Amino acid sequence: MSEVLATKERALEALRSGLLEDIEDRDDFNFINDGYYDSLDCVEAVMILEEEFDIVITDEQAEDTKTVGEMVILIDKKLALI
Repeated sequence: MSEVLATKERALEALRSGLLEDIEDRDDFNFINDGYYDSLDCVEAVMILEEEFDIVITDEQAEDTKTVGEMVILIDKKLALI
């Protein structure tokens, strides 16, 4: 299994167990437009991902991350996988 795929699966599992139960496994899934999550949901999602991966996501990075694919890229950069 590739590292990127492992990151995606791990992130989706963490988010689904946390609060975003209906998040879809699509790189183009948009948290706001497709998931109808509000800003509080997004803040909670960032906190879940920071805890799961032991990383820090800045407010600016969180605001710039709109899709599942962008989320995976950000996490992998933080983990220095890409």
